[in-house]
Amino acid sequence: MAFKPPTQEQIAGLVGGKPLSSAFNPKTGALCVIAPSGKKCRFTPQDWVQKQNDGKKSSKTAPKSPSTKKKTPSKPKSK
Repeated sequence: MAFKPPTQEQIAGLVGGKPLSSAFNPKTGALCVIAPSGKKCRFTPQDWVQKQNDGKKSSKTAPKSPSTKKKTPSKPKSK
């Protein structure tokens, strides 16, 4: 089965920045990336597809911060 290669944006998301180099094997879907720090990283097709899908889910379902208004006690009116 042939795999579609990830985009440079997807690869940058995997390693946290612009990669120094990357190699993709279309037959196996394996991805080898040299991160900006110089560390060599290997990813299976499941790794980078899952990371891509996680990014899409988290951006669409961002948790909303609860809007809580603090009520200040009202002062009794003096006559």
